[in-house]
Amino acid sequence: MSTRCDPAEDIDFIRRHWSGPLDPRLPKGVTWNSRAIIDACRPYDMLKDFPPVVKSSDELREKVRRKFEDQLKQR
Repeated sequence: MSTRCDPAEDIDFIRRHWSGPLDPRLPKGVTWNSRAIIDACRPYDMLKDFPPVVKSSDELREKVRRKFEDQLKQR
C-alpha cells in the first residue's frame, strides 16, 4: 500500500455511516461509525511504466514453508 497510495489523493473518509449491531467496536445504542476508502491500485495512466509486483522465488517460498510447517498447518 505504501508504494501505491498517495494519502493526500487516495484516501477518503465517510463519517457517520450506518453500521449495525454486529460491529464490536460500537458502544451499545450507537448505529453509526466512520469508514476509510483507500485506493491502492496501480495508477491506470502508469500501467505500462509501473514496476512489476515483487514475488519471492519458488525456492525461498518452499524453504519458508518447510521452516514454518507446524505453524502453517490448518487446524
